[in-house]
Amino acid sequence: MATIFIEYLYWHFAIAPGHIVHIMMNYIHATWRRFLIPQHLQTLFSPWRRRQPSDLARASSRTFGQKILDAMIDVYIRILAAFVRLSVIVVGCVSEVSVVLGFLILLIAWIFWPGIALYLFVNGIYLLFQL
Repeated sequence: MATIFIEYLYWHFAIAPGHIVHIMMNYIHATWRRFLIPQHLQTLFSPWRRRQPSDLARASSRTFGQKILDAMIDVYIRILAAFVRLSVIVVGCVSEVSVVLGFLILLIAWIFWPGIALYLFVNGIYLLFQL
């Protein structure tokens, strides 16, 4: 009986926290890949979906004013795309932080759980005999 208890304590405090950290690293990696943060940073001011309004019309048949207007719209589209990509980057970073915090809370709860369970068990026995 004591051997099983010692093996459980060894597993609970020595082996399982390492597995929890390994799972946390997998979640961090998956979240990082899900939001494509480095790729969005590299293409922050690129046109959205590689399409520009000036590409849709024939360049030779456009007047100078229309070309200026197309350039202004292209800049506007790039700024709008940068805002969308920046929003995805911010949400991705917030998700990364929440994954790390969630797993750290889980790890702390995992480490202290046997002590809490023992305290609740002893307190429950005390309340039973108090009646």
